Amino acid sequence: MSRASRAAGPCLQAVLLAGLLGGCSFGAVEHRVPLNEADFAPYLQDGTATIVGETSVRMQAGDVSTGAESFVYLVPVTPYSTEWFEHAIVRGQQIRGHDPRSLRVTRVTVVGADGRFEFRNLPSGDYYLNCAVTRAIQPFRLGPMRLASPSTERVEAYARVTLKEGEEARVTVTRPLSP
Repeated sequence: MSRASRAAGPCLQAVLLAGLLGGCSFGAVEHRVPLNEADFAPYLQDGTATIVGETSVRMQAGDVSTGAESFVYLVPVTPYSTEWFEHAIVRGQQIRGHDPRSLRVTRVTVVGADGRFEFRNLPSGDYYLNCAVTRAIQPFRLGPMRLASPSTERVEAYARVTLKEGEEARVTVTRPLSP
């Protein structure tokens, strides 16, 4: 997985960049922590650890979605990525000034129809996992009249995991309940 995700080239990097930067920057928070390439260096090589995971998100209607066919991103925990994670994923804020060099260590896979995913050949270390689970919301109708337009529900699910060499960690990527 790791070589394939890094070797996918410019197309994958464009998808990752679009996903990490997302939409309009109105009201965005400025990235303040500088990228330190030395923080990312240990994550550029393959290792012997594995993450076996599943995605499980409670949607607005109360049902649970597995996030099938969504992307799961694996990002090393560094001061730079922590700032991004706290703003963009946890708080749902746009963050400006994302340094594309950080994408070199971001790995990605697709959630299967059963809600499961896997990352192999990982170096030991701390990681964030993120999966944006989306689905269409049908418009509300009263007889022939449509009272609301169709829209999309999006939930940012996430987790954090620490791996040791040779370890297989089981992780559930979800949206934790607010305190």
